[in-house]
Amino acid sequence: LPLFGNIISLVSFAAMFVLFISEFQAFMTVEIVDHILVDTTLNQKLPIGINITFPHLRCDEVSVDTVDSTGENQVNIAGDIQKINLGADGQRSEGDHIAKEGECLSCMEANDTEHKCCNTCSELKDAYADAVFS
Repeated sequence: LPLFGNIISLVSFAAMFVLFISEFQAFMTVEIVDHILVDTTLNQKLPIGINITFPHLRCDEVSVDTVDSTGENQVNIAGDIQKINLGADGQRSEGDHIAKEGECLSCMEANDTEHKCCNTCSELKDAYADAVFS
């Protein structure tokens, strides 16, 4: 029977060694968390810093809308938003060209056979709508 005690001791040590190694590997494994949570404390302002460039969008067409954790929707938030007009080359510009009296600006691809002036955004949108639906 003294051999039986030795076998139980060796099996116990082997089981403890396997458990120690498996727990140590689990401890050393990096856990990747692929989600973020926003602090849902009410009446707190969350500072958000973004820098986005929209190369073909006018500043007056850009707005920021938010929905908070309570489901409250805030539309066209102004805050400290800075909108800077950029030209086609990516440099600062004075904004869109404003047609002078008697000037006739192109309707670009929307201009089919008839000669039409597109001096405002609404005239350009109408010209594109006419070109698409005709």
